[in-house]
Amino acid sequence: MWDQAAAERYEAWYATPRGSFALAREQRLMADMVSPWQRRNHSLLEIGCGAGHFLEMFHDGGFDVTGVDKSEAMLDKARERMGSRATLRVADAARLPFDDDEFDYVAIVTALECMDDPGSALSEAFRVARRGVVIAYLNSWSVYRQEQRFARFRRQLRYSLAVRKAEKAGLPPPDPGRRRALDSPWFNLVSICRLIRDVSGHRPSSFRSTLFSPSFCWRGIKPFSLSWAHLLPFGAVSVVRVDLMPVAATATVIRTPKMAPAARAPAGVITMDSSGKTM
Repeated sequence: MWDQAAAERYEAWYATPRGSFALAREQRLMADMVSPWQRRNHSLLEIGCGAGHFLEMFHDGGFDVTGVDKSEAMLDKARERMGSRATLRVADAARLPFDDDEFDYVAIVTALECMDDPGSALSEAFRVARRGVVIAYLNSWSVYRQEQRFARFRRQLRYSLAVRKAEKAGLPPPDPGRRRALDSPWFNLVSICRLIRDVSGHRPSSFRSTLFSPSFCWRGIKPFSLSWAHLLPFGAVSVVRVDLMPVAATATVIRTPKMAPAARAPAGVITMDSSGKTM
């Protein structure tokens, strides 16, 4: 599924105004969620690291990072981005080549939706994590999900009409096209918490969400730029954190200055300082 062409499309999406806006919001949310975690001299594994956008953010935040992905094409993009700053290797998320408790922390960022067996992948994440696991997922309760369902209906309708036209003309049926990650099952707060409990016996310690409006409005529309809105479970991307060891009490502040136009917003604008606050 994630061949060279798919990797190029993935990178091209994040280069668009809408994609760069979404990435900046997701990174800001993730930085806030991991802010209570210790970072200096602590290791973090990202499962399904893809092209390394979040791996770079974790590294810049102070973690010693390792990334694994099943796609060599995506790892090539990650190598271009990370250079020698990360350890990267091809691996199946359901059978990680690591010992128990080998990493302090594990992150899975919108990758469960692309996995054949999300439960096994999540079980492996908890096996190799010693201190905590953070999971970002595409939210089935979001407006964005309804957009994608409508888009899938239109694709299926166009394909059905093309097949009927080919049959009438005595031609072979057309290619149904590539399978999209957005056509895969998505999660919501109830289903992800149930999956976490089933595979690990733990419950999430914290939850946040972002990107509440329709995608054509991803321009920082209020009131969802306010910090309280992140507590609502209806954003396109949601994040749950599971602490396996106690963390220091922190008053994390989400700083949300007025964003520049998305076309000019750089993708890597998220930093995490030593105080644990999102910048």
